[in-house]
Amino acid sequence: MKVTARFLYEYDNFLQLNDLELYCLIASIWLHDIGMSPSHKEETLDPLYVRKMHSLLSLERIKQEPKKLIRLEEEIKYIVAEICLFHSSKTALTESQLVKLKGSLIWDDVPRSTYDIRVPYFNDVVYIRPRLLAAILRLCDACDLGGRRISDIEIKEESIHKNLYKSWYRSEKISEKALEKDFKEVWKHYNLHKLVKDVYFKGPYILIEPRPAFSTEEKNMLKRGIDELLTHDIESTVEVLKEFGVYIEDVKILSPSEIDKIKNEYSLRFKDQSTIVENMPASLSFELKKQPFYIAHLSPPPVPNFINREKEIRQIKDFLYSDKKILQIHGPGGYGKTALVSKIIEDIKKEKSFDHVIYLSNFESNTISLEKILFALLNHIEDYSTEEIIKETGQSLENKLNLIFMALARKKFIVVLDHFEYFINKEGDITDEATKRFLNYFLRCEGDDKIIIVTRRKFFLESDYFFNLTQELKISGGLSEKHGIEYLKKEGKRVGLQKEDEDILRRAVQLTQGIPKILNSIISILMRNPTLKIKDIIDNRRLFSEKILKNFMNKEFSYLEDKEKEILEWLTIMDRPVTEKELSSLSGIEVDKYLSSLVKDSFIEFDISQKLFYISPVIKEYINEILPIEKKIILHKKIIEFLKKNTKPSDEWKNFEDVEPMLQIFYHRVQIEEYEEACRILNQIDFDYLFWWGYGGLILQSRQKIHKYLKDPELISLNLRSIGNVYLSFGDLEKALHYYSKALEYAHSNGLKHCEGPALSNIGYTYYLKGDIEKAENFIQKALKLAEITENKKGKANRLRLLGEIYLKKGMLEKAEDFFSKSLSLASELNMLKDIGRSYMELGLCFEKEGKISKATSFYLKSLMIAKQENDMRYIGLNLLRLGNVLLLEGKIQQAQEYLMKSIDIFKKINYKTGLVESYQSLGDLYYWIDEVEKGFENYVEALNIAKNIKDIYMECKLLTKIALVNRYSGSWEVALNKYKEALKLAENKNYTDLEELILGKMGELYYLTGQYIKSEKYIKKALEISKQRKDFSNRSEWLRILGDLYRDSLKYTEAKQCYKKSIEIANKIKNNYQLVDCLGMCGILLMNEGNLEEAEKHIKEAMKLSLQIGDKWSQEYWVGWFGILYLKKSEEATFLKFLDEALRLADMLNVKQHKIIWYNKLGEYFLNKKQFEKAEEYISNSLDLAEEIGYTYYVSLNYYLLSEIMRIKGELEKAQLLYEKGKDLSERIGCEYLKQIFKKSIFQEGKREK
Repeated sequence: MKVTARFLYEYDNFLQLNDLELYCLIASIWLHDIGMSPSHKEETLDPLYVRKMHSLLSLERIKQEPKKLIRLEEEIKYIVAEICLFHSSKTALTESQLVKLKGSLIWDDVPRSTYDIRVPYFNDVVYIRPRLLAAILRLCDACDLGGRRISDIEIKEESIHKNLYKSWYRSEKISEKALEKDFKEVWKHYNLHKLVKDVYFKGPYILIEPRPAFSTEEKNMLKRGIDELLTHDIESTVEVLKEFGVYIEDVKILSPSEIDKIKNEYSLRFKDQSTIVENMPASLSFELKKQPFYIAHLSPPPVPNFINREKEIRQIKDFLYSDKKILQIHGPGGYGKTALVSKIIEDIKKEKSFDHVIYLSNFESNTISLEKILFALLNHIEDYSTEEIIKETGQSLENKLNLIFMALARKKFIVVLDHFEYFINKEGDITDEATKRFLNYFLRCEGDDKIIIVTRRKFFLESDYFFNLTQELKISGGLSEKHGIEYLKKEGKRVGLQKEDEDILRRAVQLTQGIPKILNSIISILMRNPTLKIKDIIDNRRLFSEKILKNFMNKEFSYLEDKEKEILEWLTIMDRPVTEKELSSLSGIEVDKYLSSLVKDSFIEFDISQKLFYISPVIKEYINEILPIEKKIILHKKIIEFLKKNTKPSDEWKNFEDVEPMLQIFYHRVQIEEYEEACRILNQIDFDYLFWWGYGGLILQSRQKIHKYLKDPELISLNLRSIGNVYLSFGDLEKALHYYSKALEYAHSNGLKHCEGPALSNIGYTYYLKGDIEKAENFIQKALKLAEITENKKGKANRLRLLGEIYLKKGMLEKAEDFFSKSLSLASELNMLKDIGRSYMELGLCFEKEGKISKATSFYLKSLMIAKQENDMRYIGLNLLRLGNVLLLEGKIQQAQEYLMKSIDIFKKINYKTGLVESYQSLGDLYYWIDEVEKGFENYVEALNIAKNIKDIYMECKLLTKIALVNRYSGSWEVALNKYKEALKLAENKNYTDLEELILGKMGELYYLTGQYIKSEKYIKKALEISKQRKDFSNRSEWLRILGDLYRDSLKYTEAKQCYKKSIEIANKIKNNYQLVDCLGMCGILLMNEGNLEEAEKHIKEAMKLSLQIGDKWSQEYWVGWFGILYLKKSEEATFLKFLDEALRLADMLNVKQHKIIWYNKLGEYFLNKKQFEKAEEYISNSLDLAEEIGYTYYVSLNYYLLSEIMRIKGELEKAQLLYEKGKDLSERIGCEYLKQIFKKSIFQEGKREK
């Protein structure tokens, strides 16, 4: 632990281990040699074998031990096991080592590469780098040297014969020749440990401190040991560490003077680290009821002599009994914010108004983290153990928080987070994503619990609840007497105040009411006028009149030089942190001469980490008050001109920093009340840039700031639409509709037809997102007419494209194609390159849905070319995403993966989170397609988390259905059903009727597969009803096909045939080849059951042909199997067996369990009819096992019947009757007529058994 801590202190700024990686590394340190301690199965193993193979034994041990011994989550356990395996030098860390050391290794593979593993962590997904962690462990294990390790290498464990064993302790100079070959390495290790006192890391060197009284012979022995043992381990890790900028070149033996120097440095760096190392095991164990490692304080430090805060205390107490959830107390440092909350907590404890008070401070515990907050909360749950909470919540942060808050539901708690400014950036955003999610979640929770956040800097949460459920308290008061005196003594050392009479200091504090700025002004005045004494100042009654702060400001300012005053004026008007260079360029003053004294006297503050200067809030207020308006306007205008010169051209705007000068111009325009110019600035940057980079909250804040001051009707309408756009991006469709409707109303009442059209279009698009396709079409048609009346060709092209999207959604591909083509034609006429590119992409999507893959690819490539030409990063990413999807359909997996990963990289760079959701979803589809279901699931979860983060409820619903589908195909049908229910609830709440239809249909299909026919019919009919209401054909053929399957199994062949016929008609109409495959094939099965083999063959052949054409592997496998069954009906048994074997092989490769159940069943029936009972029993048992595993009740019941027949024939009548009864009960429960008829034929039917 100590060696690893030293290593990380030196190199972690390069390695940047995340929390979960550090957790895995610490766990591996504790467990890497567990293979040395054999389990009961390995007690007879040869000790030499154990030493050589111990890392492999550790791997097996960690994987196999029950959780009560190794308390790690399953996924983490396997990663830790892998790290432990590769800590041994008898394994290879890289491919080159694998080749070089071939034949001498105990494992013929390397650790997973740098970013192969992503693990859900709270509500996020983080990378784990096993290869890097194994390299760190190997190096630190090799460097864990010193006399204390000698006991670890006791040779008695190696079963050395007695005389050699005695020699070991008798003489340290035992001859190496006397040792057997196998023990030479042990002897070298012994010498190396014996001669080393400690190990350090510095730059490119590992530094060895030898033990005292070091002879030349011992020095040579140590060098030999380092060369033969340590260097080998170091060399094997260098290749991996170099990837991350860590270059270890050599091992150096330190001289005595060098030892003293490095020890002094380390003692400073590692002050109090021993306590942390001691506490690390406790932090890893969830058995402790209290978690001191995680909790900084459970109450704040007491503050005596608390004075002059009655108003603030009253405001805070009002907050505690209001319906608000979060209070942020903000103000400059040293104004007594911590003292204030300390007093409040003291009162709460006396009044017992809250059951639990949790206080966490960034000063005391370095940083507040989500884990610390959660563990602090967990300490107050009396009826749950910490481990149970963590185990029960799984990996979802939402579930984790929900469970914790449920457990605390009967108790009222208050959390105080002090010194929170370290988590808040200059835009007011909370930089710690997990803590931000916690606060957002807390705002949504019911209950009277409260959070108080104490910060120097205000923050903003992009949440609908933020403005309604948070309260703000600004502190600008003073310190207590004690703190005031301490402050004067500490800060006034330079003017001798530490020796001043305390009564005089106390009087100064009393007169100034302890306001830190006034106390500092006293020090500044004394500094600038050495002839004055503090008593002179406090005797000046005019200073302490009504406007005390202003009086002191005036006095202090009178001592400032003109240039100093000018610098303060510039900083006041700039109102943001600036560099020395920027301030100098703007003001024309050599500012370096004055900044130091201004910082010392607290006129300005200096952020040392970013080298930025900014004015003290109190000084800013003072200067704003005394500075004439005319001068303010002049300074604002000069700053605007300066910013204009330093703003990049718009074609170079790639990130927030690039458009930040434009936002500053907006701010200065607002300050001089040029609101309409400010609005025009926003028009340039909000929709095409800030909106897509995820700064919706900033846009909303800015737009709302200027709205009431706008006079130009056109700008008012546009401003309203922009606010609507933000709410649309938040997923708040109702608020978006409200603002779009207001924009429409304003445009209409002022006769602004050119503004009416965009507002109508926005309203239509919002209804489109709500799933109300009819209303969407209606509004966009109106917008299209207005575009024609006003001859707005650009608007017309845009609305034609939107109508294309609507018909695409409705599944009317031909009509969609027509509208996209018209939009493309018009965009080409106007040379609107971006719109041309977008139309190409939408047309590509039409062709993709029709199964015309090559044509789709061609259009996506055209769109991509235009996007690259226009440097439109968003559409470059979207086209790469679409190309990845079509390559996947073609089965070009590696290329598809490359394109999808490229799209993810682009969306990350431009912070386009909506695109990231789609890309991760497609990547999930890809992994699911190639049967890497776990990776598929991980990517769906990643997409889901981002969708939740940006409040994209629509995609959240969609992804829940994807996750349900993964669970369904992996046999977890109950989990799948729960996910569908969760998605349905969200869709119903948001009135997403298209998703309601999809989810109801999928639930109906799942109920059909589990044999719940009555429920299945109900849900499918509901889906069909919504489809008809929405006039949407996109999924209708699929629902009709499932309904047909249901009627077929219920022996309602006429109804089934009608459903199949309609489904084929609709699939043909909308050109959906994927649905057409299933409709044709299922109709073929029905015709086969009716005995119409010729027509059945036509339908199934067509389905097979089409599935090959569109590259649908699942369909190919399915229809191969049914084609085989068709041959059995035609009495071509050899062909039947050939096709069924192929279908089973494909189903096994694709891991489609429900298909394997069918093929095993059909083969079992075949061999039963052939009287090959053993084979029949084997296949039917396989089918039954799988059907029971995934809950496929139809086949569970059918297989029980078939097995009962086999048992009857074999004469095992009791077993046969038991199987019969089980199958019969199940068939009646699921209401399948076909199964009921089968069981009626059985000899075990009542009255037939005796016969």
